[in-house]
Formats: sequence, C-alpha cells, structure tokens
Amino acid sequence: MAKFRRTSPERQAEAVVGRLVNLGALRRNPNRPASVRTVANYRDCLLQIAKRIAGDGLELRDLTPESAVDYLASRTGDLGQKALDMHRQELQAMLVHVSRRLPEGERLTVLRSEKPGRRGGRAYTPQQVRMVAAAQRGRNASGNATLEALRDPCLSEAWTDNHLDLLARSCRAVRKRSFEQLARRAKEGRAL
Repeated sequence: MAKFRRTSPERQAEAVVGRLVNLGALRRNPNRPASVRTVANYRDCLLQIAKRIAGDGLELRDLTPESAVDYLASRTGDLGQKALDMHRQELQAMLVHVSRRLPEGERLTVLRSEKPGRRGGRAYTPQQVRMVAAAQRGRNASGNATLEALRDPCLSEAWTDNHLDLLARSCRAVRKRSFEQLARRAKEGRAL
C-alpha cells in the first residue's frame, strides 16, 4: 500500500497512546482510568522514539519486533538503564496492543545500558545538611541539628541517658521504636 505523506512524530505518538488508552492497555485496575502521568510518560517516550526513527525514514507503525530491538541496541550507549527499560516497555506495549506484531505474553529482549550508572549514595552531604538546617525555623532546625549530632561519633559518646530521654520525648514525629534504635546505635558508637 502506498503512503503519500508522512505523519509528524507528535501525531504518531498521540495516535499510539490514544489507542493504548482506548484499549485499556495502560490501566492496572480495569475499573479506573489510566493515570495521567503514565499516559504522559508513554507519549513523551514514544515521541522521542518517533523523532529518532524519522531520520531513517520510519514511522512508529513501521516498527517490527526486530527493528524495535535494533533501535534499543542503538540507544544503549545514550540512555541509562531505567530510560532504556522504559523505551522497551513502551515499544512492547505498542507492538502487542496497537500493531499486533508481537504476540501477547512475548517480550522484547532486555538490553543492558552501556552508560555507567550512578555510583555512590544519594544522601545529602554534611555541608548540604548544615545548609538545609540553617534555612529552617524552630522545631525543624533543632530536630535536624539533633540528628546530625547523633550521627557524629565524637558528640554521640557525650550523650547521657537523660539527653536521649529528653530527645525521645521532644521528637514526636519519629516513631518511638525507631528512635530508640537510633539512640541505642548512637550510644554504642555504631554508624547510623
């Protein structure tokens, strides 16, 4: 069948997502509508894919499972693992529910990203903690300063049972059992 004009990537993504929504493929609970954020994520991801494959003269409807895996393989160096998995999930949903080129229950090949993952923790650095505490008012600042003091091994040794009891009574937002564990670890000099 001849194609006389190409559809813009935006319209392609909207059409595929609209079809997925109408088929109920984006819903976890059949009694509730699809999440607005899920629909937007699918649309954004399919738009990226449509723009990327437009350079090769392809549209979303032209993709086969093999060409989808080829596309994913070409993106392993550019995308992190979560983004690559998201692209795979959206392509898989499109191929199963819209174009029906992938049988229900089959999955696209999972590829590993070549982009290095994030190393190290995501926690605040001590300097960031001090900056946040300095910007806070009243009870929040004192609670954060207290927790920071408990994390400091030099200061935690100087705390007596009276200090810990007073602290436990003043911090009502923290569950007592969790706080008792925190206080016990601080008193024993263990890391928090």
